[in-house]
Amino acid sequence: MARANPLWKDFDGKRVLAIFQGPHSYISPTWYQTSPAVPTWNYTAIHCYGTVSLVPVNELRTMMDSLVHKHEPTLQAQKDVMPKAFIEEKLKNIIGFKIEIEEFQAKEKLGQHRSQADQRGTLQGLINSQSSESVALADYMLKVKKGTGA
Repeated sequence: MARANPLWKDFDGKRVLAIFQGPHSYISPTWYQTSPAVPTWNYTAIHCYGTVSLVPVNELRTMMDSLVHKHEPTLQAQKDVMPKAFIEEKLKNIIGFKIEIEEFQAKEKLGQHRSQADQRGTLQGLINSQSSESVALADYMLKVKKGTGA
């Protein structure tokens, strides 16, 4: 979190809710075989409840190194791109925190309650969409085999 964001000043040791949103998209009623119908929104999300704690700068540095290594393993060797002094200066502007997860809830609203024909129409509408979020939702539905009308 940015050090300039005042939220971090009062949340150490507090119970928090973190929401992780997965694929989601607008669903047109014109995609359904049955009518009348209204537009809706299909989505996936996880709600995590837990206690937040601030991390010291040495742990933040380790967390950042791990994150960079995971996404761009060769970047840390490029000292001209990320000189140590530059990194240390940037770390001063970041507040690291972690959440000890105590409870989580997962939700998938994928039109599972609709008829198979409506589900197939929804899936086709998502696939034909020019929205990357819609296509991502269709891919997810196919992967988990939910809301596809199969």
